[in-house]
Order: sequence, then structure tokens, then C-alpha cells
Amino acid sequence: MESSNNITLDLETIHTDISAQSEVGDIQVMFMELPDELKYTVETEVGRRQYDVLKNIPQSEQAPTLSLKTEVGSISVITK
Repeated sequence: MESSNNITLDLETIHTDISAQSEVGDIQVMFMELPDELKYTVETEVGRRQYDVLKNIPQSEQAPTLSLKTEVGSISVITK
């Protein structure tokens, strides 16, 4: 998913690869349940990154990939 606006993803959990990219805008991902394993990247040139909920999840090459990138904007990953 690519956009020049804000992106909001409201997910039960993640089973397949997901990519969200914005040139200018915030990205917010909300999970009902976090996966057991996940491969992820969270990148922004200008803005804050809040993804502490992912830091305790083991990264694995076999796990689904969550790729979040914005040039200008904040990125947050939270649980509900």
C-alpha cells in the first residue's frame, strides 16, 4: 500500500506480508493479537517511531513481514 496521506491499518493479527509506504503522512497499525514471530522494518526520515510492542517478538525469516516506511511522518504500532 503506497500513499501520500495518512495510513491506518486495523488488523486482527498478521498472517501474510504487509507493506505500507507514504511520502508524507503518518502510519498507524493496530493489532488485536500480536503474532508469535514477525519480520519487521519501521523507517521514517522525519518523524517519531513508536513500535515497542514489536520489540519482544522474535524476528524470523519464515515469519510474515511487516514493512512500514514514510519519508515525513510518524509511525506507530499498537495493540487494542
